[in-house]
Amino acid sequence: MIQGRVRVLDKFIADIIQYSRNTRLELVCETIMLQQHINEVVDGLRFNDGVQEIEFRINIPSGITLVTDPVRLRMVLNNLVSNAVRYHDKLKEKQFIEIDYQSGNPHLEISVKDNGQGIRPEHLDKIFDMFYRTASSTGGSGLGLYIAREAAMRMGGSISVRSVYGKGSTFSLLLPV
Repeated sequence: MIQGRVRVLDKFIADIIQYSRNTRLELVCETIMLQQHINEVVDGLRFNDGVQEIEFRINIPSGITLVTDPVRLRMVLNNLVSNAVRYHDKLKEKQFIEIDYQSGNPHLEISVKDNGQGIRPEHLDKIFDMFYRTASSTGGSGLGLYIAREAAMRMGGSISVRSVYGKGSTFSLLLPV
């Protein structure tokens, strides 16, 4: 029980540090290889509970570049993909997380889609609020999606969600080209 509480508090402190970093650091844009960046995020989550049963589908052609803040982009993608892992549906035979992109003026869209638990309709308009949690049993701080949205806004972008409870969710990150 103590170890569980320590993990929850450690995650909470990490979220607070991430929030603080996002609010005080200037935007630093660099050219990044999008597929490589996403692969690094996914590889960083390979040892989380339940990941072995999830098929990752990364539909990003190699060679796609993006000029953005790599620290903030990693912050956002890590949150979206780790949430997809955390809320996967263990009862489904084929579990997946699919990461796609579409390019068009004036935005590039990166989407993280899963066939996990989905989000109940009454929670959809609140999930980006600070400290809002859809369930107390997941050990989350209620800061992750708030920080992800704030980081996306600092990069000149936005995040939206579409979800069907019991079927899965799709989070879309729009960034300026």
